[in-house]
Amino acid sequence: MSVYFIGCLHLGHENIAKKRGWIDVKEHDRVVMQGLSVLSKRDKVFILGDLSMENDKCYNFLGTLKCVTHVVLGNHDRPQDIPRLVEAVDQISGCFKYKNKAIL
Repeated sequence: MSVYFIGCLHLGHENIAKKRGWIDVKEHDRVVMQGLSVLSKRDKVFILGDLSMENDKCYNFLGTLKCVTHVVLGNHDRPQDIPRLVEAVDQISGCFKYKNKAIL
């Protein structure tokens, strides 16, 4: 199994997409999701905070990933969206330990 870490995706955030050099948020989100979609069922990805920008529109996509997904909530991940997120990913936490190191 390969383990990957990625953070601050900010899916659905127009200003972040532009600051990252994309013409629009749709293209930004498509490329990010395309990169995640290549992971296999033997892989695990930790998404470290700010999965989206205070919306739950990207959660359906997460449910299509083959890999094990663990989301660590960030300040832009709203508590009221957690019930939908629980349906789309394998694990959610506020922090966790990986190889005896705390990840916040």
